[in-house]
Amino acid sequence: MITEASRKANKLFVMHSAKQIGKIKDDEERERQAKDLEKKAKKMGLNRADVEEILDNQGAYGEEYKIKKATEEAENMHKY
Repeated sequence: MITEASRKANKLFVMHSAKQIGKIKDDEERERQAKDLEKKAKKMGLNRADVEEILDNQGAYGEEYKIKKATEEAENMHKY
């Protein structure tokens, strides 16, 4: 059973970890650790939208991820 207090503690852990990932200079290593943190957060019971928002706000994704995500969204829009 996940209580509200444990959910907040898990969210704080993800926020702290994302901040540490954001400080990594190597883009590939940063992306790998961000993906690992996403998996860990899922096991902790956090939903994907919240985790992606936290990682983005804390700078864990970096500029390459934002460009890649925008390109994917543009391609998906053209498919309709």
